[in-house]
Amino acid sequence: MTQNWYEVLQVSKTAEAEVITAAYRKLAAKYHPDHNKAADANERMQLLNLAYECLCDPTKRAAYDRQQQSQAAFDRQQPTERIRVRIARFLERDAFDEVIATLHEEDGLYDSRTKTWTLPADADIPDECEEVEE
Repeated sequence: MTQNWYEVLQVSKTAEAEVITAAYRKLAAKYHPDHNKAADANERMQLLNLAYECLCDPTKRAAYDRQQQSQAAFDRQQPTERIRVRIARFLERDAFDEVIATLHEEDGLYDSRTKTWTLPADADIPDECEEVEE
């Protein structure tokens, strides 16, 4: 997963260079391995250094911001989980249902949207059906 350097330094994307420096110094004092004995202090400090190195240089920061914007645009193009699930369910449908829908949808007997059958008005249906003995 790509780190969001603004979140690592706990600053907004519009933060001035002075605010970024102040946030880095505050967090560095808090997470420096010499002062913080937590198991992840060294890793946190490395992340802070990487974030500050990127955001304190105007050229690197501009390139990072462009990369973040293009990644966000790409992410918006990806299908959502709900759409992927719907596609998967469609592909797993019984082949028989697909054949029936294809054969009878054009003549109006089968509505695949509601999955109901409709008989034509002139259909000859006896009032009582005979029982068939097997």
